[in-house]
Amino acid sequence: MDKYNISMKPIGRNDPCPCGSGKKYKNCCLLKDEAVNLENFKYEKYLQIRSSAAGKMLNIAADRLNISAPQVISFLADSPIFDNIDIDPSSYSKEQAIIFQYLFNSFLLYAYPFDDINDFLWKHCLSNYYNKFDPAEISFLESLNNSIAGFFQAKETDCKKFLVTAEDIFTSKIYKIMDKGMSSGAVKNDIFCGILVPYNNDIYIVEGGTPIIFPPIEKTYIKETVKLLYKYNKKKLRGAREEIFSKFLNLYPLVIYRVALDFYYNTVDKPLPKFVTTDKEELVFSKTFYKLSDRDEVKNKLLKIEDFEIREENKKETVISWHNEKNTILGTIFLSDKELCFETNSKERLTKWKAKIKKIPIKLIRTEYIDYQSILEEKLKNPTLEVADTEKENNNIPEESLKEFALDWWDKYYNDWINQKIPALNNKTPLEAVKTKDGSQKVKDLIDDYENKALHAIKTSGGGNMQKYFDADELRKRLNLD
Repeated sequence: MDKYNISMKPIGRNDPCPCGSGKKYKNCCLLKDEAVNLENFKYEKYLQIRSSAAGKMLNIAADRLNISAPQVISFLADSPIFDNIDIDPSSYSKEQAIIFQYLFNSFLLYAYPFDDINDFLWKHCLSNYYNKFDPAEISFLESLNNSIAGFFQAKETDCKKFLVTAEDIFTSKIYKIMDKGMSSGAVKNDIFCGILVPYNNDIYIVEGGTPIIFPPIEKTYIKETVKLLYKYNKKKLRGAREEIFSKFLNLYPLVIYRVALDFYYNTVDKPLPKFVTTDKEELVFSKTFYKLSDRDEVKNKLLKIEDFEIREENKKETVISWHNEKNTILGTIFLSDKELCFETNSKERLTKWKAKIKKIPIKLIRTEYIDYQSILEEKLKNPTLEVADTEKENNNIPEESLKEFALDWWDKYYNDWINQKIPALNNKTPLEAVKTKDGSQKVKDLIDDYENKALHAIKTSGGGNMQKYFDADELRKRLNLD
């Protein structure tokens, strides 16, 4: 029971602790709860101070410095990466416009250079409009002198403490970032950009609130775009390559917002990513059951079908694989004395299977779809769809059965994937690609992206399907990757 439920009687200091320790509340969780409440209060207070300071800076920019939105947009888009692109945020939806507004406001406050390339609005306000800010707001503005600009990849999230542990993609340095929105929405391997402002001890806060999230597969795009923009910069920086780009971003934080705007502008109309088979078909796992009267007759007729062959056989069961010319398994048949079960991972493959076995003496019992989300979407598209009596969709699969099926299916998928030629790896298999440093990095990025998509899918759907049993570490183990 939640001890913070407002309908409950407040816990007294001498009451038994709700955690069940048997101790009095004052001798157990009281101090912890007070510490958590105090930290939450400090965090919310900080956000109020930041918001108040930002509001005053925006007013100064508009009323005293005559900086208009078109000026900001024009300067932000004054870059080779926006050649032949008309940046017009007003042409998008309200939700999309909010993203653009976030970009423009954050850029204006923390990276828009005027008078001098290193004279940002916050610095100008601190130097010339000091008396417009109260002591707490001044303290916030002064802390920006120790801020860190860059692109960061999430390694861990803790929504209870509002913390995200992230790695700078250029320097590999680790930072702890407090952000309520990002800690609850982001997952491992998400990449975000912005300016980290010192908050408390070793904890930072992202300057303008929850930022734009890049999928991990875009890490190469980010690095290449930063490198491109660096080439157009006349200032020479010394140091290691990674350090050079980090220094570049901190000297010219406007680069961060140019990369973010370019990414968002070019992906705003793209659909959300989906798990697909090697044939680019959406993953929908299924088991289809049939009755049979003569196991040997059914087995012999199945083996006459092209691309069907026995994988395992004993007295109780015959396992037959269906594969294509690339030796990719399209489905698996489990044949016992009285029943046949066919397992596959897309609706298209299930349809092809049914066409292949029309003359096989078996009677359809039912099909169990394991991807609940796909079935729900199918029903929403066609609410009048009636399922035939001979094929009932059963989505109430016991968790243990789902887990057993899922772990077995994913195990086969891992082995198949590492031996599959992948366009993103220059048509090499992951096993071939990891033999070189560059190829190994590309494979790592692909696996990070798969893991990231799986975690987002679980967070979105509640984990009620096969995806929650996907384990990216199994792919890494098979390829001897760290």
